[in-house]
Amino acid sequence: MTDKAYKEWLQTEYIKKKKPTIDALRAMTVDDLTDHIKAYKEFMLELINDYEQEIIDGNIQKQIEKQLRQVDALENFLNEGLTQSLVELMLDEDIIMHLINKVRKEQSIGATCEISFE
Repeated sequence: MTDKAYKEWLQTEYIKKKKPTIDALRAMTVDDLTDHIKAYKEFMLELINDYEQEIIDGNIQKQIEKQLRQVDALENFLNEGLTQSLVELMLDEDIIMHLINKVRKEQSIGATCEISFE
């Protein structure tokens, strides 16, 4: 098995194992998920404080930093990115409806105009 195939298999198996947790998180409301992420961040910060020496000795600061960046990114998306995405969707819908109505109006005007080409 190649490294790539092994990594794909490992990820698939991990997702299968974590499916109930993932499903539970996906079933949460945005507010509940935001609260859960904040609580997880606090847990991670406590974990870092409690095991600071082990983290240094094990040279796992980069993994900790990556985890905290991912938590921050998710928290920011839930707080700001989701709202921005929803606003952009609604704005695009309004623009589309405006353009449709504009075309309908122009078609209506064009259908009633009688121009003589004589």
